[in-house]
Amino acid sequence: MKKILAINDLTTFSKCAMQITANVMSHFLVELNMLPTMLYSANLAFEEVAKLDCTNYVLETLAIYKKNNIHFDSLYLGLLVNKDIINSILQYIDNDKIYFDPIMGDNGKLYNSISLDYIDLIMPIIKKSYIIFPNLFEATTILNKEYRQYDDLELKNMLVELTNLGPKIAIITGVIKDNLIGCYLYNSESNEFIYYGLEKINYLPHGTGDLFSSIFTALKELNYTDYKCLKISVDITYKAINLSYKEGIKPLYGLNFEKVLIDELKKMSV
Repeated sequence: MKKILAINDLTTFSKCAMQITANVMSHFLVELNMLPTMLYSANLAFEEVAKLDCTNYVLETLAIYKKNNIHFDSLYLGLLVNKDIINSILQYIDNDKIYFDPIMGDNGKLYNSISLDYIDLIMPIIKKSYIIFPNLFEATTILNKEYRQYDDLELKNMLVELTNLGPKIAIITGVIKDNLIGCYLYNSESNEFIYYGLEKINYLPHGTGDLFSSIFTALKELNYTDYKCLKISVDITYKAINLSYKEGIKPLYGLNFEKVLIDELKKMSV
């Protein structure tokens, strides 16, 4: 069984971040070891959120893991909060495979408590990552570009620029092409671009990026091809969005993805 260490925030209410990742990994029979950077009462789109900073816990845990030579097949990183946590991760890793969702914001806005200084802090993590999963806003922010809709050639150039920062694979999520919404992947080792999207719907709950990147990471660890990882991850995320819409779930509350995940896994030999 594959073993992943997830370092990300954890919410009590509203499905997102590590709460989604834990569910996904267990369904794919991947062992997830959770190390929360922050505890939140709900996702950061809520106006009022209680929080508990777990920085000291993260630092102590990674120091113990390093001392006792405890390592994992890969790391899945999300909201890293501050310089101390980032430095402790850099000290802990050796040649670890890193999947990084550089959580900063969406739809042209940074999340609460995230500043532009955070981009400089996470650049060493991006450099050492195997795969990164920014949405379009996060990708443009990392590359210091204007947030707008880009044509196909511009998106390809942006993906190449992201891999030039260090990652072998870059995936921009939430990419709109004509009447489709999906994800655009570039593998710098094979020099292959892959876009996969489905018909756009005017409903986007929180947690979609977390669901996509968690599924993709699990499938990649199980040695699925880039295309299979992309297609299955987008398909499940899209079906979860549709189900959540039909059930009238408020976008702020996150996705109803569990039933979709179970139904899709029945079709797969995981």
